[in-house]
Amino acid sequence: YIREAIWDMTSNGFALDVGTLYRTGFRSLRFAMVIQNFGRSMVFHGGHLYQKIPRFGNDKIRTTFEMGASPYPLPITFRLGAAYDLIDFPASKMTMEIDGVHWNDNFEQGNFGVEYIWNNLFSLRAGYSYMPEQPVKWLPIERKGQNNWTTRTHTDAGFTAGLGLKYNLGGMKASFDYAYNAYRFLNDVNQFTFILSF
Repeated sequence: YIREAIWDMTSNGFALDVGTLYRTGFRSLRFAMVIQNFGRSMVFHGGHLYQKIPRFGNDKIRTTFEMGASPYPLPITFRLGAAYDLIDFPASKMTMEIDGVHWNDNFEQGNFGVEYIWNNLFSLRAGYSYMPEQPVKWLPIERKGQNNWTTRTHTDAGFTAGLGLKYNLGGMKASFDYAYNAYRFLNDVNQFTFILSF
């Protein structure tokens, strides 16, 4: 279930994520595929979309109507990836992963990552995201009056790193994860995740 709000207007809808995992049987090589945000377009309702206008033939009586907002599609995402264990021992494991991402509203992106797990307790992660620059198609009205208009896109894909920690708290299991994302134009992003399961 998805609910979005802008000011006093809301939009509601449903989306589905579908994925599959295929183990090739060749050592630890496996492939995965997922489609995310698969659903119908959404549209905003309510709030300031309701307006009062004078009724035809009688200005003293006002009629309330809702202006129709344009529907917008969900950001459907298709991912296809592969993973392989470079090291697979009881006390340590290193996995290499590569995947490609296709959005319905953005350019394609490639990701590469490596994760090392020690004793199923501590994890180190590093990766890189690559989104090639693409030519920009400007409309004549958009180019009008612009002397230095951009001819190619500039992406924010770049280096990523992280670490994780798992431990037991009595009868419960806890995990802590940290992720760092380096961007070209935006500020660097630090993400912290804490999960407690029982």
